[in-house]
Amino acid sequence: MLELAIEAAYGKAVVAGSVGPLGGFLEPYGDRAIADAENMSAELMTALVNANLDIVLIEKMVPLSEVLVAVRTAKNVGTEIIRVTMTFESTPEGPKTLFGETEYNVVVSPENEAISFMGSNCGSDFDLKRVNANEFCVTTKSPLLVQMFGG
Repeated sequence: MLELAIEAAYGKAVVAGSVGPLGGFLEPYGDRAIADAENMSAELMTALVNANLDIVLIEKMVPLSEVLVAVRTAKNVGTEIIRVTMTFESTPEGPKTLFGETEYNVVVSPENEAISFMGSNCGSDFDLKRVNANEFCVTTKSPLLVQMFGG
């Protein structure tokens, strides 16, 4: 499928490959070992890089730990442009992931220096997305991508 998209783009459009959550949570929140997550991510991202896509989209992530594994893996397999979106929910203290992480936590993670642009994906409502966008603008100069649903 990816090869067809690249062929159809004729070098005149950007082609992106999407990587979503791996299913289940990483240790210590769940049963999936970080090494297993790295291996699964590497297999998928290597296939995307070998297909000569332009961007890896790391989407719909919830815990920052899974984002960091995905970003490290993308860098290790030679991905040049990495985009990350995480899922946030409304709380009385502002948007947070299911694990209590804020936009600031995402931006200041050292591994995120490799991210070309970041933002939020999914969530409960449009007002939350406005707040997400404002919070990201306060904490980063990186380009933003804020999507309501899906990739």
